Amino acid sequence: MRYVTRKNNRYYYQRGYPARVVDKAPSRYFSMVLDAKTVDSEVELAKAVAVANEAFEIEVRRLENSDAQTAVRDRVAERLTKRSKRSAQTPKRLSQLWKPYCSFRNVQQDGSQRYKQKLSNWNRALSFIGDHPLVRSTDGDQQGPP
Repeated sequence: MRYVTRKNNRYYYQRGYPARVVDKAPSRYFSMVLDAKTVDSEVELAKAVAVANEAFEIEVRRLENSDAQTAVRDRVAERLTKRSKRSAQTPKRLSQLWKPYCSFRNVQQDGSQRYKQKLSNWNRALSFIGDHPLVRSTDGDQQGPP
């Protein structure tokens, strides 16, 4: 029977999507496991294949009617949402590590000459390096080196 294969005593329906919808489909092939309980004879197998053919046609119509631009917009929105959730959970820039650095190095933020020198050095380093966003490896527990 066309589009039907048998593996390990189970019947599978697999059919390639038409070229007009293959770019919208999740994969190149539509596949479906045929219900083993209903496949006792050729007649039952033909009925199961008819059900699978109908499911295939419905899927093709759904893909034809779907808007590719909507799918792209949804994927972009999903990625932006994930990115914004990630950035909301972590400090955003290197410059925000000044206070944790001071507490780790026991630098008193009192305006003393020592504090002003450390702050000047920090600002000079940031101007040379740039105030880059943090990555996960730099945003650990911020307790300093091991």
